[in-house]
Amino acid sequence: MTKALWRRKEMPVAEWAALQALAEEMAVKAGGPKDFAMILQGRPSDPTAMVFLTGPGTEALERTCPGNWEDSSVPNAPNIAILVASGDPRAHFGIRDE
Repeated sequence: MTKALWRRKEMPVAEWAALQALAEEMAVKAGGPKDFAMILQGRPSDPTAMVFLTGPGTEALERTCPGNWEDSSVPNAPNIAILVASGDPRAHFGIRDE
């Protein structure tokens, strides 16, 4: 399990979907680094969800969606979805659906 700095922000679906597309592009260009992940916490019926980012390029992603980002611990909560990651991010980062 890797200890990582996580950043989080609550955002509506349209906003995090656009951010996910950028994160996927970044991950592919970087060769799929294991220390990079984008995680979503929320239910499909919720108007907003909590988005978590970690790894190289996090600052660049935050700049595309500025404001209200905050430091966070590893996302361990119900309704977790792995949006972008390489390998097994649950084992690598210690992510659990609590």
